[in-house]
Amino acid sequence: MTHRWAHAWNDGGVDGLWPSFGGRPPPKLTAAQFEELCGILEAGQPWTPRLIHALIEERYGVTYHPAHLSRKLRGAGMKYAKPRPLDPASRPCRGDARRAPRAGARRGRR
Repeated sequence: MTHRWAHAWNDGGVDGLWPSFGGRPPPKLTAAQFEELCGILEAGQPWTPRLIHALIEERYGVTYHPAHLSRKLRGAGMKYAKPRPLDPASRPCRGDARRAPRAGARRGRR
């Protein structure tokens, strides 16, 4: 261990003792690939998380952790699509006919 430090001192003096980390790992998608992905996602809205993960894996051959992909997309000003339940008013009238007898039966019990 001290042997390595001695060589670092001899080669670079005090500055040679500073750690020389390589920095972050390279991104899985290049800037051009990420721009292409954003264009695809904007053109085909809405996208769910599963569909986006499948698209990235199929097209680029890489995977991202869901939380990291969410941060990357938010950084680009995008969001996942959120599935919403159907509006009860848009359902057929059959649902109203089923609810009416039950509501009357409950009133009679009390």
